[in-house]
Amino acid sequence: MILKKNHKKWVAPENKDSYKECTASNLNYENTTTIDEIYENIKEATQTAIEKFCPKKVKEQKLNQRTKLLMKQRRDMEDKSTQEYRTLNREISKEIRKHRRQQDTEKIRNVIEKNQSLKVMRNSTMGRKEIQKIKDMHGNIVTHKQEILHSTKLFYQELYTSKQQGIKTDIRKVINQGSEEIPEIIEEEIISALIDMKNNRAAGDDGLVIESIKEGGPEIIKALNVLFNKCIEEEITPSQWNNATIIIVHKKGDVTDLKNYRPISLLIHVYKLFTKILTKRLTNKIDIFLSSEQAGFRSGYGTNYHLLTVKVLIEKCIEYNRPLMLVFVDFEKAFDSVDQWKLLETLSESRIDHRYSSIIRHRYDNVTTNVRISTNQCTDKFNIDRGNATLSKEHSSNVYYQSWPMHWTLKTDIIRKLQVAQHLMERNMLGTGDNQERP
Repeated sequence: MILKKNHKKWVAPENKDSYKECTASNLNYENTTTIDEIYENIKEATQTAIEKFCPKKVKEQKLNQRTKLLMKQRRDMEDKSTQEYRTLNREISKEIRKHRRQQDTEKIRNVIEKNQSLKVMRNSTMGRKEIQKIKDMHGNIVTHKQEILHSTKLFYQELYTSKQQGIKTDIRKVINQGSEEIPEIIEEEIISALIDMKNNRAAGDDGLVIESIKEGGPEIIKALNVLFNKCIEEEITPSQWNNATIIIVHKKGDVTDLKNYRPISLLIHVYKLFTKILTKRLTNKIDIFLSSEQAGFRSGYGTNYHLLTVKVLIEKCIEYNRPLMLVFVDFEKAFDSVDQWKLLETLSESRIDHRYSSIIRHRYDNVTTNVRISTNQCTDKFNIDRGNATLSKEHSSNVYYQSWPMHWTLKTDIIRKLQVAQHLMERNMLGTGDNQERP
């Protein structure tokens, strides 16, 4: 692998008022008829404002002004064998080291003030590792770029292909009880979701980051309001939102094994904003469906209570010499193994209004993805019917796995081993009389 730096940070406009005026003047969504045209107009208006008023990123200066003056003085010297020339060389080297130390100190200070980890600073400074070799489906090492792309595509195509396609059934429609119409999305919802959206995130295929929307002013909020309400009304989303580019980041272990990489989808930020609003609307209903034992990824819940319960249980079993068996299940690729048809079925069982589910279904029916392994190297697009890429991963996956106890059983050999272990423990304790309760 080689280290490669390839990230462009958002540079705020120097004149924010002019940026907002430019965005507003280029918005012309009233004359558009389709969802695709509305989104295209919002994208073009924002891109035009960025090109005009957002300065290009200034290259980081490696040398300060004093060092440059000393280097100019050295170039002007005719005799390069004098003591003065050697002294000037040492002074230049000293200034360069001093300037680099100051830059590193400033970066560390910024990371600490933003409550980030040193890993963030290291990644931003050094870049990320670029794949130079990988194992194919047969375990053979491939090094040619086209072979790496082909092997990567096959791996993720298999990962995101459902193994239970034959079980798909038509999902019964659930009408929202107590109201015939879904309430329209209001501008306050968009503003609230915008505030919650994190900055400094990689852009999707359209190249727009959430900061450009936040700086767009009230006019772009109105345009987004029209777009989002039209999506709910027609139960579809813009076709530009259908593709997601995946980048893969190495976690640990063998760098040639694709199982040791974490796939990260680079979604269009306007789409993420829309799904954040939907997630906020559906969270309360989803939480009602979940049991109290589900503590992960839920507001107001935590795993500390469960840890305390297990701790007390272990202590009591030791105190009274009782057998205890604990089973810990770690799902491999938990979010990526969610069957989309099952998620839609579970949302219906959760009494989620079918108009919300129809938007999700439309997204799943048309979604494509491709994997990017370096700056200019991507696999071909392919369809997926597995993996959760629409609502919040945590909330919808909670609903998905909540339904598993009704349909999922452990493998027979695991059950048999557990039963044998339990039988041996009980027999040994009966033989020694240790199963008697303490007085």
